[in-house]
Amino acid sequence: MRLQITLRAAVSAIFCLVLFYLVPTALEILLGAIWGPNVYILFGDAVGCAFIAALNWRIGIGLYLVLTFTEKLLLQDGIVDPVLMPWLTDLVPAAALAVMSAAMTASAQTIRSSIRVWDGCSDSYNSGE
Repeated sequence: MRLQITLRAAVSAIFCLVLFYLVPTALEILLGAIWGPNVYILFGDAVGCAFIAALNWRIGIGLYLVLTFTEKLLLQDGIVDPVLMPWLTDLVPAAALAVMSAAMTASAQTIRSSIRVWDGCSDSYNSGE
């Protein structure tokens, strides 16, 4: 049972990384080729941070502002190559969502298995066994 919970949590985390890291980063790179590196600052983090904001608006907005400011400084000062920027910075909200998703999946699975055990106990108690 524990292995099944761990596998479901891992699949959930991988799904989040694909959805909130690979897809937005690929779009960001395509748009960056057309409109320039400022797209890297505004777009990629917006997707992941918007979903975090749906769960907790203060964390989502705060994370977006911190990441946007950091990206602006990194690009402006030439610390990070514009080609690497989306791959580095989009990882933060995607990793946060992956961890949250894995934790919620594991919690839900643990609760479900506990309810099943409890139902089994109450059934045997009610039947007089």
